[in-house]
Amino acid sequence: MKNFKFLMSNGKAIFIVQPETWVVIEANNQAEELLKCTRDEILNLSFERYKKFFQPLFEGEKVVNFETTIIDFEGTEKIVEMTAKLIGYAYTSTIQVIVSDLTEKVKIQEELIQAEKLASLGRLSAAIAHEIRNPLSAISVNLQFLLKKFPEGSQERKYLDLTLEGVRRIEKIVEATLNFARPSKPIVKDEDINEVINATLPLVEISTLKKKIEVIPKLEPELPKVKIDFKQIQQVILNILTNAVDAIENSGWIKINSYLEDEGGVSYVVVSIADSGCGIPKDELNKIFEPFYTKKSDGTGLGLAISRQIMNNHGGKIEVESEVGRGTTFYLKFKVK
Repeated sequence: MKNFKFLMSNGKAIFIVQPETWVVIEANNQAEELLKCTRDEILNLSFERYKKFFQPLFEGEKVVNFETTIIDFEGTEKIVEMTAKLIGYAYTSTIQVIVSDLTEKVKIQEELIQAEKLASLGRLSAAIAHEIRNPLSAISVNLQFLLKKFPEGSQERKYLDLTLEGVRRIEKIVEATLNFARPSKPIVKDEDINEVINATLPLVEISTLKKKIEVIPKLEPELPKVKIDFKQIQQVILNILTNAVDAIENSGWIKINSYLEDEGGVSYVVVSIADSGCGIPKDELNKIFEPFYTKKSDGTGLGLAISRQIMNNHGGKIEVESEVGRGTTFYLKFKVK
């Protein structure tokens, strides 16, 4: 029993499962922390969904190890590693399951993979954009020369106008691609985030008035200053505000808040931008920061990719929550030095 008490306090979440019923009959404090629940809630919890993974223990295997997901009592899904073995407990054979939370580790790995993908894509995009730019300029110049050859209102003029419009759209994509591939290094200064927000809101005023969208700012005064590039962070906020306007069909609201938040002992100045728009399907949430991913007919698909890149360059975070039919909220988090 002394051995068992030592195991139960080894720093990781431990569950003792009864094989006949697959219910938890004992657990340590870390298990309660992992599942965000009380001791009463954790006892009699069923582990039946994992029994296929435990089966080798009854066929001679001493230890089994596997990765899976669990959902805590607050509804948060976590990626975990489970290590299980048979032990004697209360004069019977039970399964001891040690659970390690891998959520943060997997998230960091995914971010590193994504960063490498973006770096590779950036190099490729820059090369392609440069190759396109020169012939595109020649096409644009020649089209504008041809325009002068035909009178306003002629069929030929209409066709040329449409062609030139397509060329300008390609030029816009090439320019955005180069900005993404070779972002300028931020020139950081101590800035008041509320001043950045107040300088950005007038830039979407015409769009919001046209659609009868109410913009509701709630900015906490006297926030600590953060080290940012004013223009680059203004671009990030403008990108998100523009997306919010596009997501609202006719009338609605956009709420923009600023406040101080503590996360794991680290202080962040947070800007949240919420809208009452159409929302983003759950299966698309992981794709919205990918370059060239867009649902807009006239979009480049680079706005949010560039925004995340800017936030990463500032040592900040960009996070999103969304529900179809209920709107979207973006969070920009800047570490307080």
